[in-house]
Amino acid sequence: MSRAIINARSETIWEKPSFRDLMNSQRCIIPVNAFYEWDRKYEKKIPYSISPSHEKVFALAGIYQSDSRGNKHCCIITTDANSPLSKVHHRMPVILNNDSLEDWLFSADRSQLNRLMQSCEDDLIQIDRVSEYVNNAVNDGPECMRKSDGKEKYVKQDENQVGFEF
Repeated sequence: MSRAIINARSETIWEKPSFRDLMNSQRCIIPVNAFYEWDRKYEKKIPYSISPSHEKVFALAGIYQSDSRGNKHCCIITTDANSPLSKVHHRMPVILNNDSLEDWLFSADRSQLNRLMQSCEDDLIQIDRVSEYVNNAVNDGPECMRKSDGKEKYVKQDENQVGFEF
């Protein structure tokens, strides 16, 4: 993981030497109050915020390493999307439940770690369409979480045509 890698696929994480070594000794938990995914089935990307439905934060499974200057860099582990999110995107971060945090950080049992790297239960996430403000990477802050006003609807008419309704 010498260059900044944002995501690592859970299905192949043990196959890649750089990830395998980090999985053995440098696992971490990345707390987030939400993450974003974009529905790309349409001409224009439609942004969604995925947040916890029952908790204040998600605990994402990650790995980390330090660079030559001692700065730590983390990488989020992803898995197949659960049923509700699969309508928007095919992947999602591995979301750990509170009972598995200690196992994630300290277990040496590879099969146990593999069991933790699965999609979360469907009812643990809330999916909200949000403002297109989040589509620009320079934008940051609470405005990114503002729910879409719903004035613009994207309608998929067929595989080759997209319609817009206002």
